[in-house]
Amino acid sequence: MRRLNGILAFSAIVLFLVHGVLSALLMMDAAPFIRFLPHVTAGIVGVHALISIGYTIRILCIAHRTRAPYFKENRLFWTRRISGFVILCLITFHMFAFSDNNSEVFRLVPFDLYRLILQLLFLCSVAVHLIANVKPLLISFGTRKLRQKWGTVLFFVSAGLLFMTIGFIVYYVRWQMNLV
Repeated sequence: MRRLNGILAFSAIVLFLVHGVLSALLMMDAAPFIRFLPHVTAGIVGVHALISIGYTIRILCIAHRTRAPYFKENRLFWTRRISGFVILCLITFHMFAFSDNNSEVFRLVPFDLYRLILQLLFLCSVAVHLIANVKPLLISFGTRKLRQKWGTVLFFVSAGLLFMTIGFIVYYVRWQMNLV
């Protein structure tokens, strides 16, 4: 099950980066929208979240049974879990930040400062989650030369997150100037 969760996590990272970069290009009016990609990404993230919740419940049961939670010693574990929970909370805002699906017609909703701040918080929580989880993910795949691969993965993730941040800011500015 851990191997499956690792494969799902890696797939989610790749799809997240592709979705984010293509969406950032779309927000800058430079690319078409690929309709199925967000749904596939959300499905993989959902299964990954369910498996991770199962692991968390198992760890909490063991900690309760042994009466040795070691919360302070397991800071990285809890950073991963809390950042994942924050992502799950903020992803709902992300899903409804760009469209009004109450009717049959797809409409954009005004992208105000509130939505911009929520999207930037979403990217920050994803950054924390990925930084905390890349090294264990690479270890679970049996990666050799861990330091070199870790740096490469973090470079691409950081570049993607920076590009997405720029996309959100450009989209916000375009809304404020009524260019959307």
